[in-house]
This record gives sequence, structure tokens and C-alpha cells, in this order.
Amino acid sequence: RTVATRAADALISAGLLDSGRLLRFRHPLLRSAVAASLTPFERESSHRSAAELPRDRGAPPERIAVHLLAATPSGQGADAQTLLAAATRAVERGAPGAAVPLFLRALDEPLDGGKRTSVLLGLGRAEFAAGQVAAAAEHLDQARRSAGDLISRARALVLLMDASTQSAANIQAIVEVAPAIEEISEHDRELALRLQAWVMLIRHPATAISDARLEQLSALPGDTPGEAVVLAHLIFRRMAGATAEEVAYLAERAARQVDALVQDGTAATAFTAIMLGLRWSDRLDAAERVLERAIAIARHRGSAIDFANAMDLRAQVFVRRGILREAEADARASRAATPEGVWHSARGVVPLLRSLVGQGRTEEAARTLETEIGDAELGDIPPVISLVLVRAQVRAACGDHAGALTQFDDAVRRRDRWGGLNPSWVGDILLAARSHHALGDNEAAGSLLAQALKLAQRWSTPGALGQAAHAQALLGGDGDRIELLREAVTLLERSPARLELAHALVDLGAALRRAGHRSNSRDPLRAGYALARECGADALAQAARQELAASGVRLRRERITGAQSLTPSERRIADMAADGSSNTAIAQALFLTVKTVEMHLTHTYRKLEIAGRSQLPKALADAPNHLS
Repeated sequence: RTVATRAADALISAGLLDSGRLLRFRHPLLRSAVAASLTPFERESSHRSAAELPRDRGAPPERIAVHLLAATPSGQGADAQTLLAAATRAVERGAPGAAVPLFLRALDEPLDGGKRTSVLLGLGRAEFAAGQVAAAAEHLDQARRSAGDLISRARALVLLMDASTQSAANIQAIVEVAPAIEEISEHDRELALRLQAWVMLIRHPATAISDARLEQLSALPGDTPGEAVVLAHLIFRRMAGATAEEVAYLAERAARQVDALVQDGTAATAFTAIMLGLRWSDRLDAAERVLERAIAIARHRGSAIDFANAMDLRAQVFVRRGILREAEADARASRAATPEGVWHSARGVVPLLRSLVGQGRTEEAARTLETEIGDAELGDIPPVISLVLVRAQVRAACGDHAGALTQFDDAVRRRDRWGGLNPSWVGDILLAARSHHALGDNEAAGSLLAQALKLAQRWSTPGALGQAAHAQALLGGDGDRIELLREAVTLLERSPARLELAHALVDLGAALRRAGHRSNSRDPLRAGYALARECGADALAQAARQELAASGVRLRRERITGAQSLTPSERRIADMAADGSSNTAIAQALFLTVKTVEMHLTHTYRKLEIAGRSQLPKALADAPNHLS
């Protein structure tokens, strides 16, 4: 020990090592030079000795594992045990990405069949949480194929379904294991329920489920995560024939297990179904509460994929609520956190484009669409349908109604393969009806309008009924237009869809003015203008201003300066910095790089004309907002 101490002192004096409790090279170049000077045998021997010394002293497994990662496999059971313990601790600390190389290195050690399958399962789960979806699918498939028993095979398969976008091979594997669900249930009811949920969702002729069985599954109370997965998948299965109340009831029961589902990290499809069920039925307050919790859990677990998914879903809720800048901020956060190559559902893209269109930034929406999707061939899986529909919306907003209808028809063809149209399509059907109307095809527009009305009446939410009445007023001729617009406003006032209400108010005011009722037009126009500004719908607000001017009311133009000039992403990061979060903490919370945070703050300081972070609270105080 004395010799080592003297040697360390000499190296510090020579400027090779930094002084301190833990000895480190003063510069990475020095470390690289020393490492390069070692022969492979010397390097291996050093790492092996460095692993054994802390092991003899009872050090934590991660201290030992860092050296085992650089050492060749020894064939000793203790090494595999140490690597797996370190990987487990990394996952528990919310660092799944750090666990991946540990699991991979453990696979190099000799493992019996059952242990190898277990390691592959752990590896696949860590990779999925870290956003390495393709690798997760590959290793979970290996786990399924290597499993020596039915339970392990089924466990790998239910994890694989979320990681592999429901490939044909995995659907066939579900079909093959379906007859064994009752047998599996005797050993593991939760696993059997998750399998049943997938069997129910894939709609394969060989695994057809009777209506009586579906009713039985619908009656599950949602007391366990497995029951919640079944109820969630039922939302997709039963949407075509259910009412909003029925779907909300399924979603609310399943939502009781959201903490467990997100914490487990292996039920992304079920979680998405719960959130969509709440959004479609306009239970937006409940959806936001659940999503806040899910975002917190994803951050704690270090799961980029779950964070991106939750932010995407919250952005969709915000679009429906009509708070477009908040939606844009969440959508951009989702895009930034989505790992490279994980694009099959293009998290964040749909609400981002819908938000930009709602704000009237149609040219930017078109550029974003081209950058993110363009004319790429999209796979035949359910998540892609929303991408096709948003293509239609952007093209309609840009005046390309023929292109919009081509996309809408493509989406309908895709939807027919996955259960047909349902009430969640009311807005998209009405959009297509408006495009037909713009092209002069009133017959096609009327047919789609009738279809949307029928779906809205069955769905029976004020939001859907109000949207349908609004479209009927605009597309159904001049006769009852004003009364239909009044009806739309009355319905939408009972709905959380504030942007839809703003549109109806402006259209009502415009219709009244054109009918010669100038004084009566002003109240709905003022209300629509104020609401459009609250929503961030600048183009709609400008249209309302013009209508107000035509009615004899002139509004003073308001300059956008200071905190109001910040982009949604800049405002979110500025608020976090003003609350005392460091750049590193902000980056970790939003799954960004520190450089990206620094760039946003630099832009913010310039726009606010301040010198730095200490002045943020005062500069932001005059323009509060709700980005979080």
C-alpha cells in the first residue's frame, strides 16, 4: 500500500493524474495513450484484477461490472450474476440504457436455457424502455424462440407485440398460443389476460371471439393490470359499435391501473388505448390527470419511449381542448424524445401538424409534413392511419382538396381492414365533406355529412354533435344555417373543444352579419375572437377581426413582444429555468441534450432582452402560461 501511495504521489506530481480521493488521468488523451500502450493480455489482466479486488471487498455490483464489460468471458457463474445484478440496479435507478450493455455482456457467459431466456427478456425490456425498439423486438423474439416452456414463451410474446408493431409473424404466434390460454391461466392469470387481450385485438379468423365472451370480458372490474389491458384493448375492439359512455366506462376502469402499466413499461398499446378512449369521449380532465402521472413515471424510469408516447397523447388532448401552443410544445418534446429510427407511429407528428394547422401556420405545416413523412409508403398497421389522416388535413388547409381526398380514401381503406369507421372519425369525415364541397361535389359532401351525423348521434357527446351541426350549417344550404350555427354553439359550449366553439362563434357572427343583422353579429364575433386568441388560433382570430370590422367594430392591433414572442418550447424551458432547474435537470426531464437546452435559453434571453438566467422570473411574470 505504501508503494502504491508513493507511486500515485509521483504521478500526480508529474501531472499525469489529478489529485483527489479518486485518482483520474488529468486529460483523456493521457488515458488513451496509456491504454494504447498495453498489450491485449495486459489489458485483460488489469481489468480482471480490477474486477476481483472490489468483489473481494463487497463492492456494489456496478463497480465490478464496469471492468467485466472490458474483460473476456470467464465462464464463471459469479460474473454472470454480478452483471445481471448491476443491470437490474441500473433499470431500478431509471437508466435502462446503461443496463443494455450489461445484459448483452451477460449473454456471453455460459447460461442454461431458462436463464438465457430470462436474460433476453430483461434485455428486451431495457432496450424498449431506452427506445431501442428494433433491438428489443429482435431479442424478445429470440427469447420467445429459445423458451423451453409455455409460460416463458407466452411472456416473451406479449412483450414482443408492443415492440414489433404487430408483425405478421407475431400475429401468427399469437394464433398458435391462443388455444393454451386456459392452461396458462391456471399458472399465471395476469399473463393469460394479456394474451387474451391480444387475441381479441388481432381479429384473426382462427381466433374469433363470440359476442358473449366479449361481454364477459367487458365486465372485468379492472382490479389488476391484466384486467386493465383487456379493458383497454376492448376500446379498440368495440369502438365501432359503442357509445361514448360505454367507451369512457372501459377507459376509466382501465385507467385505475395506469401507474402499474406505465411502471411496468410493457403495455404501451393498452396505455394508448386508455388515453384515446378518454380523449374520444371528451373526458379531457381525466386524461390530463392520468398523463401527468404517466409522464412523471416515465421520467423516473428513464424511459424515452414512454415519455415520448405520453407527451404525444397529451398533445392530442391539448389539440382537442384547443390550447394549441401547449399542444405544439408537447408535440415537439415528443419528437425530440423519440429515439432515432422509431418512427412507425411518428410520435408527436400528428398533434404537431394539427396544432400548426389550427394556428393558421399552414405553410409551416406543409414543410413539416414533407420533412417528417413526405410521400413515404406507410405500413399497414393501425397507428399509421392517423398519419394518413393528418396528411389529408394539411393538404386541405393548403387548398389541395383533391390531394386531401386521396389521403382520406386511403385512410378509409386501411381502417376497413382494422374494424371499420367509428365515432372518433367524425371530425375527419367532416373535413373530407368540406373538401368535396370545395370541389363542387355536393352529392359526395352530403353523403359524408350524413355519415358523420349518424356517428355523432350514436356517440352523443356535445362535442361530436356540435361539430356535426356546424358542418351541416356550412354544407347543407342557406335555409337553416343561422339556427344550425346557434345549435352548434349551444352544443359546443357544453364541450371541452374550445377551438371548435371558436370556429362556430365566428361563423355564426359572419352569417348574422351577411344576413343583415350587424349589431347581433358582434357578440358572437367578439366571443369567437377572444376565444381564438386564447387558443392561439391566429388565422381564425384575424378572420374574426375582419368580420368585426365589417360589422362596424375596429380592434386595436396588439404587438407580440417579450415573453409572448417565445416559441412554446422556449417558454417551457424558460419556465423550468426560472423555477430553479439546472440545464442538466431540464435536459433530463425533457429527454433533450444539454446543448439543445442552452440553445433555447440563448434565444430566450435575446427575445426578452435580458442578460441571463437570474432575470428570467421577472421577465416571464407579465405573461403567465400553462406549459409544463
